[in-house]
Amino acid sequence: MNLHLTYDNQFIDFIIQASRELGRHDRFVVYTNEFKPALTSVKHDVPFAQFDSEEFKILVGDVRQYKNIYIHWLEGRVVEFVNQLPEEVNVIWCFWGGDGLEFDSLLHWVYQPKSFAYFKKEEKFKISEWRNLRTWMYRKRMKKRKTEQHIRAIRRVNWFAHYLPEDFHKISKVTGMTAKFLPFHYAALENLVDTTSPVKVQTGENILLGNSDTLTNNHFEAIDQLSRLDLKNRKVYCPLSYERGRYAATVAAYGKKILGDCFVPMLDFMPREEYNKVLSGISMAIMNHNRSQALGNIVSLLWNGTKIFMSQDSTLYAYLKSEGMLIFTIQGDMLNPEVFTSLSEMEILTNRKVLIQCFGHEAQLQKIKNMLEL
Repeated sequence: MNLHLTYDNQFIDFIIQASRELGRHDRFVVYTNEFKPALTSVKHDVPFAQFDSEEFKILVGDVRQYKNIYIHWLEGRVVEFVNQLPEEVNVIWCFWGGDGLEFDSLLHWVYQPKSFAYFKKEEKFKISEWRNLRTWMYRKRMKKRKTEQHIRAIRRVNWFAHYLPEDFHKISKVTGMTAKFLPFHYAALENLVDTTSPVKVQTGENILLGNSDTLTNNHFEAIDQLSRLDLKNRKVYCPLSYERGRYAATVAAYGKKILGDCFVPMLDFMPREEYNKVLSGISMAIMNHNRSQALGNIVSLLWNGTKIFMSQDSTLYAYLKSEGMLIFTIQGDMLNPEVFTSLSEMEILTNRKVLIQCFGHEAQLQKIKNMLEL
C-alpha cells in the first residue's frame, strides 16, 4: 500500500483522480496546521486532520505498512515526519519548487539583482535594542536548525518526482541528495485548457506580466526590460492579488513610476469572466522566474497562442526549448524588432503538438502510473 501526505491544495485532486483512473487504492491523508472543519481546496472525499494530532496518527497508522510514502511539498512539520521514517520505507518527494529551490546558496540564481536586493532588505533585521538582538540571534539559530533538518530529510528521499531534471541537479548539488529522478507533473493539459478549441492567432496588443505577487517573479527586472520597448498604447497587466502584501504595493508603485499609465497593477481579486476578458486582449506574456514556477499559467497561455518570454536562466525555459517549443528570452529576444509580432497559426500548432506530447493526459497518466508502481 502507498501513502500520500499533502497539505490542502487544489493540485492534489489531479493525482487522486489519476490514481483512481488507474484502479489504485492508495491512501491519501491531508494534513492541516490547525483545526479545520472542512477542506477548502481538495474536492475529493479524503480524510484530513491537524498534523501530529491523535486523529492524524490514527489516519496514518503504522508507517511500516506502506511500501512507498509520497510527500507532496517537503517543508515545515512534515520534515520531522520524514526524518523519523524507517529505512525500509521508500520516500518519494513530489517536488513543487518553493520546497527546495530557496536555500541560501541558490538565492543569487532564484532572484535577479534588483529583486535580490529587495529580498535582502526585507530579510534584514533592524537591531535597535538588546531585546531585538536576542530575537535576531534566536531566529538565526532556528533558521540554521530548520535548514539542517530540511537537508537531512532531502537526503532521506529515495525518489525525486518532478518534470525538470535541471531542478533535480541543482538541489542534489547543494544538499547532497542521492535520490533518483522520476518524471512527474500533477495536472494534465486537459485539466488546464479546452484542447478542442480552434487555433486562433492572438491580435490583442496588451501584455501580461508575471503570475502572482511573489518575489520570484523578478518583477523589477521585467519592468526595466519593458521600459526599453516602445509600448505606445499597450497595457501591461500585472497580477498582484495573491498575497496582497507590501511587495505587491511596491511593485505597483515601481511599475507606475517606470511605465506610467501603461502599467496596470491587478491588486484586487478579479472575477473569472473579467479576468478572461483581460486575457482576450493579450498576445504577449512575460514570465521572468528563474526557478520553476507558473507551469499551469504558461501551458495555458501557450495553448491559446500567446507569445511567451521567459528568463534565459529559467530551468523551465530550458526544458520547453529542448522539447521544441517556440518560446523567447526576456534578456535577448525582447530587443528584437519583431518583439510584438504575434505567433502564426503554424507556430501555435507546433507549440500545441509539443504540449500534448509533454503534458497531455496520456503522458501524465503514464508518468503517474510509473510513479505509483515503484
